[in-house]
Amino acid sequence: MLPRLQRLSGRIFDELCAELAYARPARRPRRILFDHVPKCAGQSLNAYLRRHFPGRKIFHMQGSAPAASVAQFRQLPESKRHSFALVSGHLAGQLLDEVHPDSCKITVLREPVDRIVSHYYFVKRTQSHYLHEKVLREGLSLRDYVEQALSHELSNHYTLHFSGLSREDAARDPDAAVEQALQGLRRYHLVGFQDDMAGFVAQLRRSANLRLPFPEQKVNVTQDRRSVRELDPATRAVIERANALDLRVYHDLMKNKMASA
Repeated sequence: MLPRLQRLSGRIFDELCAELAYARPARRPRRILFDHVPKCAGQSLNAYLRRHFPGRKIFHMQGSAPAASVAQFRQLPESKRHSFALVSGHLAGQLLDEVHPDSCKITVLREPVDRIVSHYYFVKRTQSHYLHEKVLREGLSLRDYVEQALSHELSNHYTLHFSGLSREDAARDPDAAVEQALQGLRRYHLVGFQDDMAGFVAQLRRSANLRLPFPEQKVNVTQDRRSVRELDPATRAVIERANALDLRVYHDLMKNKMASA
């Protein structure tokens, strides 16, 4: 009972601090849309962002049904949509044209092979995940998990998400799909990389007037997982084939980041 009360009092204190800070225009952060790509440090960043805004100013996508949240948001009158100061979650990128025009639009990406490894081990340890029982019951290896394409998130998810193309359209013209995904990513003010969260958050704090430091403790970290370096060549090859377009998108972004550094 005591830990539960401590968590509750902590949430009440954070909400009060957010309300008090938000009431002062000089300390008020810029509006933010955070497009959370699965297994890309989204939980940690979302928890950090929420501390800057009163709960009444936050619209968070429903984790199990983000498409329903997109539809719900679009049905709101423009004045209500523009009243939210933080819009975040999976598929938030579909609302780029629906949020307040002054919103700082951000997303974070992870090296594609590492993201798939994390995805697999996250499902294995998360009993509430819809694939958990199947993976354990059938004893699926990481290679099996990717080859069976159990989730749309396991194959070129970046490319499809940011291009808006169907899997079939992307397969017909892979080069055009990669370019369209890169064009989609250019609509975001900031694109971060999980392996440089400190640099990304520092840039975000300057751009959005965020007063709080980013906590060192991460949220929803996948435990007891193999590293990419530990993958056998056959498994790594399967992951790379399934995410060949995402690897191109990611490497192009990294190349541009290094060139502008």
